[in-house]
Amino acid sequence: MSELIRVPDLGGEGEVIELLVKVGDRVEADQSVLTLESDKASMEVPSPKAGVIKEIKVKIGDRLKEGDELLVLEVEGAAERACAESRSCTCRSAESSRPGGGSCRCRDQQQRAGCARAGYRYRRQGQGHRSHGQGG
Repeated sequence: MSELIRVPDLGGEGEVIELLVKVGDRVEADQSVLTLESDKASMEVPSPKAGVIKEIKVKIGDRLKEGDELLVLEVEGAAERACAESRSCTCRSAESSRPGGGSCRCRDQQQRAGCARAGYRYRRQGQGHRSHGQGG
């Protein structure tokens, strides 16, 4: 799931003086993504969550304040959490307790998409598991 990351409370505004990541980079929670310089100090702005950078909304020289858009982050584990937290999701069964190893039996198409991103394969109720390239 993609999430828009915004500038946290900095106590004022600052100028982007360094980008520490690029599109496609994987970041951990609290990893610095850019450096801002204000009249008083320079500070590194951390990513609030782990994930993969999908889009950077700022460039060097931009002046930013609290709430401004920074980047779009594909948050790790978001699809799996959405699948696991859903009351109607049957992917939590013992047979499919691990993404990549289980089958999704969700009836809702949007929910199936989340399960697919989490690594589950869709299987209609009552169907046996089919391997790719084999009939049966």
